[in-house]
Amino acid sequence: MAKHLPSKKAQLHITETIAVLFIFFILVVFGIVFYARYQQTSLQEKKEELLASRAMDITLKTLFLPELMCTRGEAEAEDNCIDKPKLDFLANSEKSFFQENLGDYYFSVFGYSNISIIQTYPEPQQWTIYTKEKIKVAENGTITKDWTRKEPTFFVITLKDQLRIDTLPQYSYGYITIEVYS
Repeated sequence: MAKHLPSKKAQLHITETIAVLFIFFILVVFGIVFYARYQQTSLQEKKEELLASRAMDITLKTLFLPELMCTRGEAEAEDNCIDKPKLDFLANSEKSFFQENLGDYYFSVFGYSNISIIQTYPEPQQWTIYTKEKIKVAENGTITKDWTRKEPTFFVITLKDQLRIDTLPQYSYGYITIEVYS
């Protein structure tokens, strides 16, 4: 009985088909790699956008805290103003007022962040009113940072110093710095 051998044309067609399939799969792999890199970059950009958004939210919450806001008359708030006597009281305790009293509440408001108020005029002065950094404690007791990035925001403010009602308030200028940890 004679064996039927494939013809040269059939072998050539099979080789061409295998080459086309090989090139097709190479293109599919390149497409998957490109898409994965694109998704990774897109995800990183989204994380940075959310971190910046969270920093702005915390900045706005800080600016409108009744514990810090300046008031005039019948408790009408002044825009972008922080009351210096309130600030001195809140920041000059051994541990920040916001962490010592109602620490869980303020953590839910500020999260992992560092909030400082810097006076630039007439004389430089700085207050840190809240600080909570992401840390990791290892089994051997060493403490390391557990954040990869921090997003700072700055906002210009006035500081009002009026200890007595019968005197004119004294204003100074500065800015608020909020660093949010990711």
